Amino acid sequence: MLLLQATRPLPDDWRVRVRYRFSDIDGLDGFDGLDGTRHELGIRGLWRRGSWDVTVDYRFDQTDYADEALSFDRHQLSVDTQYELDANWTLQASLAHDRSSYDLTANGSEDRTEIALAVNRDFGSRWRAFVRYAYADNQADLPEFDYERNRISAGVEATW
Repeated sequence: MLLLQATRPLPDDWRVRVRYRFSDIDGLDGFDGLDGTRHELGIRGLWRRGSWDVTVDYRFDQTDYADEALSFDRHQLSVDTQYELDANWTLQASLAHDRSSYDLTANGSEDRTEIALAVNRDFGSRWRAFVRYAYADNQADLPEFDYERNRISAGVEATW
């Protein structure tokens, strides 16, 4: 794997990061279909001011695996916002859209959009509780990958 990354501050509280990663993958004996290469290119802008964080992210992935059914090109664009209500409470919202095209024509393509809302509560420097709701709509050429989903998750996290 080779990873190149550069980050630069910009005016008006913005930072931009550009990243490129190349992977030469050996699936070993059990996963020969994954033998091949992967290129990942991304650009991310982060704006921070006061209680607000906004991230705009674009990623492009291109894979060339031994098994054509697993090879794909994917474009993904996302916008994430976070607002700190106070020292303990944070609200988050995100919107992401990705378009995937598979090398094997029988697999076709997919367009997936996800919208999510979350609230977090910090308990000291190590503990956090969260509740998150996400709606996803995946429009796919193959009916078995065409779906809509509602997901609610809640949990407690600890870091050391």
